[in-house]
Amino acid sequence: MVRGLNKWTLSDGSMKNRTTRGSRALWYHYSALGEAFIILEIARAANVEIPTTLEKKLLKAVELFQDAYLDHSVIEPWAKKRHNGQASNGHQEFSSSLDSLAFNASWLQIFQLRYPEHRTAKWLNQELTSKSRSLKINPITGVTLGCIHKALVDNSPEGLAKNEANKIKDLSKLSVFNIDGETFNLTLDKVAFIETGAFKLERSAEYFKPYQWHKSKIQGSLKLSSDKKISFSTLVFKQAGDQEQRLVINLDHPTLRSLKRHIDSLQKKCGKGLMEWGWLSFISETNDIEDAKNQQCHYDYFKDAHDQPAWELFQTVLGGTDSILDYLQTNVER
Repeated sequence: MVRGLNKWTLSDGSMKNRTTRGSRALWYHYSALGEAFIILEIARAANVEIPTTLEKKLLKAVELFQDAYLDHSVIEPWAKKRHNGQASNGHQEFSSSLDSLAFNASWLQIFQLRYPEHRTAKWLNQELTSKSRSLKINPITGVTLGCIHKALVDNSPEGLAKNEANKIKDLSKLSVFNIDGETFNLTLDKVAFIETGAFKLERSAEYFKPYQWHKSKIQGSLKLSSDKKISFSTLVFKQAGDQEQRLVINLDHPTLRSLKRHIDSLQKKCGKGLMEWGWLSFISETNDIEDAKNQQCHYDYFKDAHDQPAWELFQTVLGGTDSILDYLQTNVER
């Protein structure tokens, strides 16, 4: 395989009978690189020597792909030969999104691992996102080799530095949390829950789930620091687990209509992470940055929603999360 690869990888950076495929030249060049780097990985695993000349030619071929992707005219000297292809007329039929590439796409991740200082590796690192199909799909091998190599790249010095920079950027946006080690703690003013009626256990076999701790219908009010009280009576539970303080409330009660009317647009903005079938989650403490980011997204949404009743109620329930959870854990059996 290595000998064959050396033969059809040419010194000018083109791939024999692939880079010359007319309007599809860029696609066939890209696909040939996918085959080439898989062959190199197999060779490395089998301790087969890789000729230095082959490696140099492949690096040139990779640079040709990058340059031609950014400017289709770069590949025209080869494409115009039209080997088993249609005339390109300076335009290549190729996706405008690197994230969408799946066929023979593992090399997009492999290359970053093997040649992290190469200009194309740095370019790929900037262009590809976590949504890249090269991380999730491989119709040729059936194994997402790109994902394996992406994991290795992420743990390289360059990858770790990038991840740290992204983490710092994410943390700077979490205005409602402060960070204590690995724990995100809510910084909003605390709101007290005051019971005004006896709770009712909810243990219906049809609806009760193991992760719904202290599930019950509670009746009370939330008292703000200004002594203002907001009625709060609905079905609630604590999300199971000790790594997170998460209150989950049902939005069907009339007092929560101002929140419920925003569910569709809230989901479009923030996703389903803290929502499920008429339930909404409120987090006061977590070790999961994604949950913290999602809670921040909810906060930002209601802040900018131009709906004062919903904004006031959201802040109040979020600020009262710890108090409600304390009430449940003290008074309601798990």
